[in-house]
Amino acid sequence: ALIAELQALIADDTISISARANQLKQARAQWNTLGRADAELDEALNQQFNQLSEQAFAPCREFYAEQDQLRAQAAISRQLVIDTLLAAQTNPPQGRVLDTLLQQQQLAWQQAGAVGREQFGALQQAYKEALAPLKQLQQQAYQQAATAKRQLIAQATALAAEGLGPQVEQVKLLQQQWKQIGFAGSKLD
Repeated sequence: ALIAELQALIADDTISISARANQLKQARAQWNTLGRADAELDEALNQQFNQLSEQAFAPCREFYAEQDQLRAQAAISRQLVIDTLLAAQTNPPQGRVLDTLLQQQQLAWQQAGAVGREQFGALQQAYKEALAPLKQLQQQAYQQAATAKRQLIAQATALAAEGLGPQVEQVKLLQQQWKQIGFAGSKLD
C-alpha cells in the first residue's frame, strides 16, 4: 500500500513541494514501523520503496537546490551593497549625490532576497556598520542646511519688517542662497 502511495505521489504534479516532502516523511516513518517481511521479499520491497522514495523526492531536491542558489545570489548581492557603502566612505559624496546613493543602496539591500540564517546576522551587522558613517554624514549635512536656512529666514524676516522698497533685491539674493543650500531633511526642510 505504501509503495502504491509513492507511485501515485510520483505521478502527481499538482502537489506542492512542502506537501510532497511531508508525505514522504510520513511514508518513511510508517515504513519503518512496519517491521520486517519475509527475508527474500523484505530486501526487494525495501529496495523498491527506497527507489520510489528517491523518485518522489527528486522535485523537492531540485527545488531546494534552486533555493540554495537564490540564497547564495542574495548573499552576493548583499555583500555588494556593503562593499559599495564601504567604498563610498573613502571619498564620501555630498548633498543629493549622497542622498541618492543611500536610497539606492537601501533599496538594493531590501530587494536582495533572503539569505541563510547563518549568514544573515553577520551580513546585517556589516551593513549597519557600513551604513552608519554615511548616515551620520547625511545628518550633519541636514543640520548644516537647516541652520543656514534658519539664518536666511531670520534675514528675510528682518527685511520684511523694514518694508518693501530697496530690500526686494536682497530678498531675491536670499532666495538664490536658499536654493543653493540644499536639503535639510524632510522634517525640517
